[in-house]
Parts: sequence; C-alpha cells; structure tokens
Amino acid sequence: MTQIKENQQIEIEKLKKFIKDDAGFDLDNYKDEFVKRRFLPRALSLGFMNLTDYLCFLQKNDKEREIARKKIFVTTTEFFRNREVFEALKKLIVSDYKNANYFNVVSAPCSTGEEAFTLAMVFDEVQKECAVFGADGNFSVLKSLKKRKFTQKNLSPLYKNEIKRYFNEEGNLFSLKEDILSRVFPVQADLTKNFPFRGADIVFMRNFFIYLKEKTFLKCIENVERSIKKGGLLVLGKVERVELDKSVWETIDLNLKIFRFVGGKK
Repeated sequence: MTQIKENQQIEIEKLKKFIKDDAGFDLDNYKDEFVKRRFLPRALSLGFMNLTDYLCFLQKNDKEREIARKKIFVTTTEFFRNREVFEALKKLIVSDYKNANYFNVVSAPCSTGEEAFTLAMVFDEVQKECAVFGADGNFSVLKSLKKRKFTQKNLSPLYKNEIKRYFNEEGNLFSLKEDILSRVFPVQADLTKNFPFRGADIVFMRNFFIYLKEKTFLKCIENVERSIKKGGLLVLGKVERVELDKSVWETIDLNLKIFRFVGGKK
C-alpha cells in the first residue's frame, strides 16, 4: 500500500468514527470507496484538498454536520425506475401468485419513497392488496415520506394515465392519492445490522449491496433469508454483481436480478 493510500485510509477511518459519534450511524460496514465518494467531492467543493482538513471544518461547523448526515444516505431514486423490472413483477404476480390476494412487500432502502409508492401502484394495477414497508436509516426523510409534494419533473417517468389515476394536482405540484399512501408504511432501520420484517413476500433491495463490504453483504442476505417466505421474491439492482447460494435461491431473471427463495437456511 502506498503512503497516499495509507493516509487516505486513516482519513476515512477518522471520518467514519466522527460520523458514528455524531450521527450514530455506523459506516464500518460500508466500503471505504463509498465513504470517499460521498464526502471527498463535498470537501473539494469547499476548497479542502483532503478529508483531514474537511473533518476539522466538520467538527467546528454545526450546519456542515447536518449536511454530512444527509450525505450518508444515497437518495438516487425515481418512480418506476427500470420500468421493465416492475413489468416483470406484474407478470409474475398474475401468473405465479394468482391465488394470493395479499402481499407483504419491502422496499429497502426506500430513500425518498418513489420505489415504495411505485410498488403500491403495481399491486393496485393487478388488483391485489398489499402492505409496502419502506425501510431506511434516514429518519428525517421517513418522517416526511407521506407528505411529499412532487413536481412535473418528478413525474416524468410516469404515463399520463398513471398520473391521473394516482395523483392529485395542486397547482404546479402533485400529491399522491390516499389509496396509495395508505398502503405504504415507513420503517426506520439500519439495514446493515438487522432486517426488521417477518413473512415478507417480496423484497426490493436494489443498488444497496454495491456499497457494502463482503461480510456485511453476507450478513444482510442471511437476514433476508430469515425474513422472507418460501417462494418469496428478492429483487436486486440490475448493475449489482452478487453471488447468491443456488441451493437457497432460484434465478427467475438474471438480467433483471429477480430471484425466488426456495428454502434452506432460516
């Protein structure tokens, strides 16, 4: 390891410790590269050449600490992100789960909620009842999840008939109709430590594992296996390269990263 890399690792460890002490969020389960990508651009934008100088500023600045807490969480999401995944899910529900009328669904991490709300729309379209649990570690986002107002840009991935069916127009903004809101339940959870659900029929954990260390990924998968029903579905991010135990998981669609839990470890 070069001296530069050693120094960067020391900087990252100090920053992770400060974040844990300040915000109570443990970044030890995340790859160092994730931490660097979340904080180094911010440091550079403020004129700091390294994370050590940024950390000194962070320790003295209350406003920046609030910004840093938000930087921990990845909020990249949108309605019907990778729509083909949701179309495949609809077909599976209609064909393979046609005798089931009620589904417990988990969107984790749910970020600002678009995925969780999309899942509620999907089940409405196939005329099945559901409870969608949107899990995330960001309490401030969860607190306002059901009160969000959306812009026309936020709704750009939606078809016109979907906007008309599921949203109320309020001037230049849009709010979700109560029928969708009533199906979604926010849950605060540090998903690197626990998966606080039992009897899940479908679990969406898209683009989460790419940030985690290998041992943490394995622990998370074990937690999901203890929580999901036999025959339940796990949906991962399309870009994720993960190895699931083939004796426990059946591959439904490798391209879309849809897997079925066939039993085994509990």
